[in-house]
Amino acid sequence: MAFEIERRFTVKGEQWRKFIISSQEFKQGYLITNKNEWTVRIRIIDDRQCLLTLKKPKANITRYEYEFRIPIKEGQSLWELCDTKLSKTRYELNVKNNLWVIDCFKEENFPLVLSEIELQTAHQKVDIPTWCNSEVTHLAEFTNAALAKSPFSRWGTEKGT
Repeated sequence: MAFEIERRFTVKGEQWRKFIISSQEFKQGYLITNKNEWTVRIRIIDDRQCLLTLKKPKANITRYEYEFRIPIKEGQSLWELCDTKLSKTRYELNVKNNLWVIDCFKEENFPLVLSEIELQTAHQKVDIPTWCNSEVTHLAEFTNAALAKSPFSRWGTEKGT
């Protein structure tokens, strides 16, 4: 059984850029998004490969995660059928021999920048870099599925601020 255990943070400044080892362009579309049930996502990477991902909360910061590579043509077709979408540039970073990712969101989610680290266990100790700002691991509005439905740029008007 596949699991995903991760912690997520907002990012401040640009200091993280010195740790970049690679980057990719992501387009994500959501076929199903249910807060405490299954989320089904299509991810197109660099317009060359496509992944179909199924996620469901398990406990605390752990989720079931199943990911399948599918032909790009089918992925693009599914992308067109999605009502909720987002795009971002994902950077992989090597920070003290730990793999971090930074997502720089585009379009309606710009200028949001989030970092995440995948863990082996939910209680694993992590040395948090100084460019990590607030932890948003437990805040549902910062999930990619939620950002696709309610983009960051609309938060002020949607939340009445």
